[in-house]
Amino acid sequence: MLCGLAGVSIKFAGDTIAAAQRIHARGLEPIVLLARAEVLLEENRQAHRCGHALSHGTGGRPQIQAYQANSAELARLLQSLG
Repeated sequence: MLCGLAGVSIKFAGDTIAAAQRIHARGLEPIVLLARAEVLLEENRQAHRCGHALSHGTGGRPQIQAYQANSAELARLLQSLG
């Protein structure tokens, strides 16, 4: 039983090292860009949930501008990621 657990632990460690090497070889930029895209999407989702503020009343204009800025940045990120 102990040998089996040790074998699994060694396999997991090897897989982790291999994954880290792949990430390092590809660079962290795509990962960072994807994380930024996720943040922009979530911000736009929140703005959509507050849709009434986007079209009515005070405070709507800054939210519209933020939504448009997020969308433009998101489009650039997606183009650079292919």
